[in-house]
Amino acid sequence: MAINSIKSTKPKMTSTDLISKLKNEKGVEFNIKSEKDAVDYISNVNNYLRTASYRKNYRKNQQGKYINLDFAYLVELSIIDMYIRNISTQMCIDVEHDLKVSLLSDMENNPAEDGYSIVIDFLSLPKNTYIEKNITRNLSSPFVGNLIDKYFVITKTTDPATGKTDFIISQNNCPAWVLVEILSFGDFLKFYEFYFQRKNVTPPIQSSVLNLVRSLRNGCAHNNCLICDLSSEKKTYTPTILSNYYGKMKKLSGLNKKLKCRFILEFTSLLYVYKNVVSENLRNKRLEELKKLFFTRISKRKQYFMKNNKLMTSFFFLARIIENM
Repeated sequence: MAINSIKSTKPKMTSTDLISKLKNEKGVEFNIKSEKDAVDYISNVNNYLRTASYRKNYRKNQQGKYINLDFAYLVELSIIDMYIRNISTQMCIDVEHDLKVSLLSDMENNPAEDGYSIVIDFLSLPKNTYIEKNITRNLSSPFVGNLIDKYFVITKTTDPATGKTDFIISQNNCPAWVLVEILSFGDFLKFYEFYFQRKNVTPPIQSSVLNLVRSLRNGCAHNNCLICDLSSEKKTYTPTILSNYYGKMKKLSGLNKKLKCRFILEFTSLLYVYKNVVSENLRNKRLEELKKLFFTRISKRKQYFMKNNKLMTSFFFLARIIENM
C-alpha cells in the first residue's frame, strides 16, 4: 500500500476522536470508565495503540463490533501485562546469570579447555562475524568498554573506495569468563551452544527452548505488549521436551492448544528453564511472586473476564502450571 493511501485511510486523530471511534465503530463500551476518563487515560497514562491492542482477545459480532468489551477491561489487561512483563524481565536476568555461572563451572572442570582457545575459535567462525561487530560497537560502552579495550586489540580501517570506516578485532586475548560478560544474551546463547557442541555432549538446556526465552526477554526489553493476543497459531512449533514436561503435570488441560499461543509458549519455556537452571532460594522467591501475581493480582477484577473464554482459560492454564511448580 502506498504511503499516501495509508495516510488517507488512517489519518492522525485526537484522543477524543480515537475514543469516539472505539465506541461508535468498534463497539467498545464505557460503563465502568467514562469516555472522558478514557480520553485522559490515553492522553496521559498509556497511548491508544498499546491500550487498544488487547481488543484482539475479544470476538466480534457480524457487524464487526466487539462483544462484551468495556474500555476498563483493556486498561486492566494493560496493567496485568505490565506485571507479567516486569517479573518476566527479572526471571530472564536470573536465567542469564545462572547459565553463565553453570557454563563457566563446567569449563573450569574441563581439562580440555584453557578458557582462551575456545574464544578464538568461536569468534573465528565465519557465521559469527556479526558477533565480532557487536563487540566492537560496544567499545565505548561505560559498562563493558574497559573489558573490550583490555582483552581485544581493535583496529580502525577505512575503505579507500568509499571512505567508510570500520573497526575490526586484530588481536584476541579474551578468556571465556570475560567474554560472557561482554556478549548480549542472544550472542551468549550461541557461545553456550558452541561450548557443548565442542565438548560433544548434549547441552543441559536445548537451544530451541533457550531461544524462546531469548525472544521473551527481547519482548520485555522493548516493552512490547505480551498478552495483546492470546490466540493459538498453527505455525507455532513446540519443542518436544516442553510437551513431555508439561504433559506430566496434573489437571493441565488444553496443553497442545495453549502452547500454540506464542506468548504462552515463551512464558512456559521461561518457567521450564527457570526450574532447571536457577538456584533454589531465588527460584522459591520468584515462585512466591508468581503466585501473588496469578492468584491474587490477576484475580482482583476477574469479573471483567468471566465472559471471555480465551482469557479465562489462558490465565487458568498458566496458574495451574505455577501451582504445579
